[in-house]
Amino acid sequence: MGSISFGGIGSGIDVNSIIDAIVGAEATPKQAAFARRESDIQLTLSGLGNLRSALSEVRSNLFALTLPSAFNNKTASLSTQDFISVNGGTSAQPGKYDIEVESLAQGSELTSQIFTGGGSTTFAAGTLTFSANGKTFDVVVEATDTLEDIQAKINDDESNFGVTASVLNNVSDGVDTGSLLKLTSNETGTGNDLVVTNDNAALDALSTNLNLDEAASSASIKVDGYQSVGDSNEFKDIIEGVTITAGVVNDPGETTTLTIKQDTESVKSKVTALVAAFNNLISTIQGLSSTDENAPGPLVGDATVRSVESQLRNALTTPVSGVSSDFNSLTSLGITTARDGSLNFSTTRLDKAIDESYSSFEELFTADDGIANRLIDIVDSFAGTTGVIAQREESLNGQIDRINDEREQLALRIESLTIRLQKQFGAMDALVAQYNNTSSFLATQLANLPGFSSGKSSKDD
Repeated sequence: MGSISFGGIGSGIDVNSIIDAIVGAEATPKQAAFARRESDIQLTLSGLGNLRSALSEVRSNLFALTLPSAFNNKTASLSTQDFISVNGGTSAQPGKYDIEVESLAQGSELTSQIFTGGGSTTFAAGTLTFSANGKTFDVVVEATDTLEDIQAKINDDESNFGVTASVLNNVSDGVDTGSLLKLTSNETGTGNDLVVTNDNAALDALSTNLNLDEAASSASIKVDGYQSVGDSNEFKDIIEGVTITAGVVNDPGETTTLTIKQDTESVKSKVTALVAAFNNLISTIQGLSSTDENAPGPLVGDATVRSVESQLRNALTTPVSGVSSDFNSLTSLGITTARDGSLNFSTTRLDKAIDESYSSFEELFTADDGIANRLIDIVDSFAGTTGVIAQREESLNGQIDRINDEREQLALRIESLTIRLQKQFGAMDALVAQYNNTSSFLATQLANLPGFSSGKSSKDD
């Protein structure tokens, strides 16, 4: 607990105010200096953080242009969506392909005879085995199972590979009226018909005596007049990297045109995003280094800012060695530097580079000395985990730690000074009080002496 001071009681002097004034004169200038220094450092840290953020945005857009896959994407389009659908195409060679759907793949369909007892007809106990395309599953039939029960058992069997059972009621073949069992298999392809067998001849009506109403068949398409047949409606890699799914059969001789071309729009969008990110960086740098007296930038005159801008500008304008065409720099793509340091972008010039020399255009960005890798190296040297900005932030945070240490040391000195002053003024106060008491005592004693008077002498009467 701190001591309680009643300074000035003996002397009548406001000792506490004097102590506060002395302590304030010692502490206030230093505390203000600490606050100014810390404010300046925090302002610099904030500016460096903004610079790092803008550089990181540039880096993310640059990284997208270092990957060869960014330049190898293709787009696939159809003249009509009515007959086929396509997926993939990123690894296909550009070109046009005429595709005709001759037939679709389908599974087999089996039906039983008509049971005049309807859906409640029962059969003998036994096991039905369903097979197609090398797949199989069994259904155990109880003697009490009705036709509808057997339908449910087939559909609910966990091993069912794709057989759907349905009971058709109130149907007639011209002679009998009742219910029948219909089985549909999703195993497509010629020769992959559904086969049902049993272990009890009493179940022949639900197995070996079924009618094959629809045989399983294969799909057939033609690509540029060349036929391809498959067990399913999906055709993979007839055109490398493309999956064609047949949906509707064309009229004879009718085709759908599949066009595969280089996805230049995605590349252009990446270059456009890079230019926008770079211009945002330049705008950030201008704000950070502004010399406006009313709103000076937090990094005005900062060497790091000047170095970032200078190195990036040089990297942007320096041609890339080894590129075998005239498109060997950003300038050759129509990306030029304006007076304020931002980039101007001509899509016409970029389109020309893409159309005339796409491989060189790709190399300009993806080569080891390419624009993207070159700029990433510069950005990382400043904004990386061990870059210039990180080192400066570590140093500035160290300065804040030292300021806090100095604050603690000042607080200890002020506490010591306060205690010392309280003791000194306390001693003075006690001494003055003693002098006052002595003076009062002497005055009282003198006043009591015979013939002593504090008034005028008799000669004045």
